[in-house]
Amino acid sequence: MIKICIIGGGAAGISASISASKGNGGVVLFERTGSVLNKFVLSGGGRCNISNENLGPKYYFGGSGHFVANVLKSFGKNEMLSFLKEIGSKYTVEKDGRIYTGDAKDTAHKLISYSASLGTEFRYKAFIEKVGIKEGGFVVSYRDREEFFDRVIIATGGKSYPETGSDGFGFTIAESLGHTVIHPLPGLIALDLKPNPFSGLQGISIDAEIILENKKLGISHAQKGKLLFTHRGISGPAAHNISGRYIRISREKGTSVFISFLPDLSGDELNRIIQNGINTAGKKKLLNLLTKYLPDRLVSRILLITKIPEERILAELRRDERTRLISNLTRFGINISGSAGFRTAHITTGGVSLSEVHSSTMESKIVKGLFFAGEILDADGVEGGYNLHWAFATGFIAGKNALKKK
Repeated sequence: MIKICIIGGGAAGISASISASKGNGGVVLFERTGSVLNKFVLSGGGRCNISNENLGPKYYFGGSGHFVANVLKSFGKNEMLSFLKEIGSKYTVEKDGRIYTGDAKDTAHKLISYSASLGTEFRYKAFIEKVGIKEGGFVVSYRDREEFFDRVIIATGGKSYPETGSDGFGFTIAESLGHTVIHPLPGLIALDLKPNPFSGLQGISIDAEIILENKKLGISHAQKGKLLFTHRGISGPAAHNISGRYIRISREKGTSVFISFLPDLSGDELNRIIQNGINTAGKKKLLNLLTKYLPDRLVSRILLITKIPEERILAELRRDERTRLISNLTRFGINISGSAGFRTAHITTGGVSLSEVHSSTMESKIVKGLFFAGEILDADGVEGGYNLHWAFATGFIAGKNALKKK
């Protein structure tokens, strides 16, 4: 029997335990807290957004797209749906492709029960102090004792939601075993603005596009989605999905961020709409024309910033005012001052370099018998079930291959 140590009781660890326990493996899962799947039960607001129909490397950032493609080829949407049926979990597919199980706590219970039924041994409040390499395997130190294992799967997560047990210790273990860790930073997080031009507009949500640019680095990335104004700045999928990339290059000179409040209209199209309004309804207020497209309070704020009186009628709109207005509606520059950090981040960007891991097995290229799964790897997805799918996919692959003889 191959003895397998899994460090971390999140989605990746549980997936690995199920995959490994199906074979001739003696699987022990170590969890530093008193329960497993702590972060999992928070997913999708408790509804458990576990995957997405529209999987692909383009929805992931970080390391190699080729690596991500190989993982998704091995464990894609169909494999996830089969897995849910296997554990007895129902699911629904939303119009946008998001796959929900409906109740994260119920799904967690099914996952734990199924893993235990296959023979996984769970050890709670077991903080792993060190993983050492020994002839033919590993010595795992915890609770002032040592235990030998043939394989080790590190599935400790990143540093987001530290209260659930993810404090980044897995990165320390990985580095102690010779691996390179790409500097971990918070991702999928609300962004603070200073000054905050949207102060007082908290609660307003619109469809928008956020553009991240750094011409010196050759970076130009746009992210469409819902944008929510908060008392500190911006949140919602559009802000969350660009936050990781922004934080990674925020200290580089020349990094700029812009908001397009009307992402489906170009500057020329907006100019034609305004001109048509002038030609056909010149006595109409500019404010009334714009509120067809945006909430009135937001329009009032944009006019104030643009230094155009709310009473301005279309026929009296000056050329310089129109130019400034179109610029602010399509490319409004914002100054991001920071975020709340890992405390509120949904995920961690960065992690163990993918160049040091085999994409087909999740085994280390540096240490035989050592595997990685989940958020600890340098790959992170956008919102919509992509990160949970990544956890289950990499965990399943790691667990399956940990059973194979060297």
